[in-house]
Amino acid sequence: YALTLRVNTNRVIVADWITIPVPELKRRLGTWFSDQQTWDGWNNTYTYWSVWRLALACARWDKRKNKY
Repeated sequence: YALTLRVNTNRVIVADWITIPVPELKRRLGTWFSDQQTWDGWNNTYTYWSVWRLALACARWDKRKNKY
């Protein structure tokens, strides 16, 4: 089971809930990461990005703080 919670002013909200067997979850995560691979033409290999790097790609650069 997996549960995602969000906090709002004075309450907790269930944002997401999934129920799948662990082997199925592992297979799906492996498929998801293989879908995120990119071809590195300089080294003739595939590059796999971490969740942290993928999250940064979705962020906005803050010029005042000089960071994402």
